[in-house]
Amino acid sequence: MIDNKKAQEHGELHRMIWSMANDLRSSVDGWDFKQYVLGILFYRYISENFERYVDNGESEAGESNFVYANREEKEYVSKLVSNYKIGENDYNLSVSSYVDSEDTREVIDINVLNKEISEIVEKEQILRDEINKIIAEIEV
Repeated sequence: MIDNKKAQEHGELHRMIWSMANDLRSSVDGWDFKQYVLGILFYRYISENFERYVDNGESEAGESNFVYANREEKEYVSKLVSNYKIGENDYNLSVSSYVDSEDTREVIDINVLNKEISEIVEKEQILRDEINKIIAEIEV
């Protein structure tokens, strides 16, 4: 059944290309038309195989539940952006234009930090006192 469907799609594509060629035959040179059609066929090939390529890559990287077709938003990783929004952004496709970077800085509790510093200063003073005692014993 899959082979039959593929044959039907191939036949439909062939008829469509032939129809386009007939419509444009008088206004476009054959070579120019061929370049145009080959570009479209290449784009179709890329479009059909890109999803599988991405899914396989993610699977190999250990993301077994990843499916490109689902196109989910994940904070700090991906965001669904409309074509209108991309146009407003001068067609900039840089991920960083749409996805916020994760703030990986350590959150510091100033109260805890001050307590640790105080403890260190106290220990330092105890050690200084002990060192001073040892030095005093040696000098005698």
